[in-house]
Amino acid sequence: QVSMASPFCKRFVKNHVIAGFIEHGCDDDYSLNTSMKAKKGRVRLSPNEEARLMKEETEKRRRLRLQQVREQSNLNAARIRQAVKQEKNKQLQKLASTLQNELEKEKDEKIRHLENQYENSLRSIGQGHREASEQVDVDEERYLMQQESNRRADSRYKQALEKQRREQMFQEYEQKYHIIARQTALETEKERAKNIASLPPPPKDPVLELQQPERKPVKMTDIDNFTTTHYHIKEEYAVDKAKSAEQGDARTAAEEEEIRTREMDLDKVRLHNDRLSRARVRHNNALEKELLSHDYNQILHDLSDLQRADRERRQKVVASIPKQVFEPPHRRLEDRDERQKNMEEAFEDMYMADTSMRSRCLY
Repeated sequence: QVSMASPFCKRFVKNHVIAGFIEHGCDDDYSLNTSMKAKKGRVRLSPNEEARLMKEETEKRRRLRLQQVREQSNLNAARIRQAVKQEKNKQLQKLASTLQNELEKEKDEKIRHLENQYENSLRSIGQGHREASEQVDVDEERYLMQQESNRRADSRYKQALEKQRREQMFQEYEQKYHIIARQTALETEKERAKNIASLPPPPKDPVLELQQPERKPVKMTDIDNFTTTHYHIKEEYAVDKAKSAEQGDARTAAEEEEIRTREMDLDKVRLHNDRLSRARVRHNNALEKELLSHDYNQILHDLSDLQRADRERRQKVVASIPKQVFEPPHRRLEDRDERQKNMEEAFEDMYMADTSMRSRCLY
């Protein structure tokens, strides 16, 4: 150790930046200084030794200062980590309290909603009976609908029957057109022949009477007697005399005709009723199919609405779940350790950025 009484030590203490540390160290080594004073007259350190001692002391103090700085930085880092941990716990507690309050509010809202539903249910007791009593009689309405359906079926049946009758008449007219035309021509020819026959005979031409010889009339008794004369007639042109037909009882024929007419009327009524019943059955089947189709479409529409609402609810539930739930536990621990490590390194870098300037000053 160097005595503080020497001129070099005094000048060193006055000018050196670590003079305070040396002074403190010199006070601790008081016995060494007294021994150096006792030997002052006999031994004196050389400048190299003094420089070496000063260098060793400076190096020692520098290491001590670096150790203190590192300890202080570790303490500061520990204090910052503790503060961060406390702040994290505080934020977690605050978040937990917030979630608890939200859950309580949601629970209260749900309870209030259920109470309102319960009150509405209590108020609506007997509403179904009142509505049923106010509702129109379904049987009467169904009877009126049935009557309207029967009326429409009868109208459609009559229209179809009339259309079928017209089509049948047109087909028959097309089939018998040539027969009708021939009959019309025959009637016209008969009428013309009748008109001509009713006219008086024209006067005879005297010239023709002079040219034609007069023939004596011959009484025809047997056609075979005139086979060689100009009165000959071939067999295919011979006409047989019509035989007298027996005429039946008119009263019996009238009764039979009346019975036949009555049976035809009954058959027509029976056929009409049969067609009405078939049309009614077809109408009921078509109406039932239409109602079933309408109900099926309505059920599909309701199912699609329910499916869309359920999908939206599931999407909201999945969106409200935090992403950390889908990560494995070891991954979450690694992320937490990595965040903690990055935070410590950032605080140490920030603190060491300030201490590096001081260490440069010490050097």
